[in-house]
Amino acid sequence: MNVPLCNETIVVIENTGIYHRLLWQFFSSLQVDLCIENAAQVKWSLGIARGKNDKVDSRRLALYAARHMDRLKPTPVLHQQVLPLKDLLTLRNKLLLQINSLATGIKELKNIGVSVSFAAESKKLLQPALKGLKQSLKKVEQQIKDTLKKDKDLLSIYKRLNTVPGIGHITAIYLICYSNVFTMCSSGKQLACYCGVV
Repeated sequence: MNVPLCNETIVVIENTGIYHRLLWQFFSSLQVDLCIENAAQVKWSLGIARGKNDKVDSRRLALYAARHMDRLKPTPVLHQQVLPLKDLLTLRNKLLLQINSLATGIKELKNIGVSVSFAAESKKLLQPALKGLKQSLKKVEQQIKDTLKKDKDLLSIYKRLNTVPGIGHITAIYLICYSNVFTMCSSGKQLACYCGVV
C-alpha cells in the first residue's frame, strides 16, 4: 500500500540509537514530521503483549501512534554538527573502557599475589597498549574541540554551559548532543527530568 506523504503526514518510529539516523535525515530533508519515541514507552503503553517480530512491532507502533496522536510531538530537525560529536563521544567512551580495563588488569595482578616479577613483566607488556590508547584518547578529545569550533553557535552554547557551576567539558558536550542542541526539551524542568536529576 503506497501512502502519499503530505504536510499532515507524521511518521512515528522507535529510538534505535544510531540506526534511525538515516530516517531522521531523510524525513527532515522532505520536511515531514517525524516522532522518535522511546521504545520502552511504546511497549509499556500497550500493556502485556506477546510475540515479537517486525510485523508485530509495526502494528504496535501504529496502534501507539493512533492512541497518542494528540500528544505526539515532532522531533526537531537533526543538528548536523551533533552527529559527529555523538560519534566522537561514543569513541571516547570505548577508549576509556579499554584503558580502564587494562589498568584494572594490572592492579588485579598485584592484588591477587602473583609473583612480583610476573606482575612487573605484565605491566611492561601492557604499557605500550595503554600509551597508544591514551594517545588516541587525546586525539579524540582534540577532534571534539575542533568539531565545536566549526559551528559558532554551538561553540557559544558550549562556552555558556561551561560557566554553570558543576558543568564541565564532557557534561556540556553530552547536554548538547543528547538534547539536539536543546531542541528536544521545551523547558528547564523537562531537561532536568530527561537528565534524571529530578
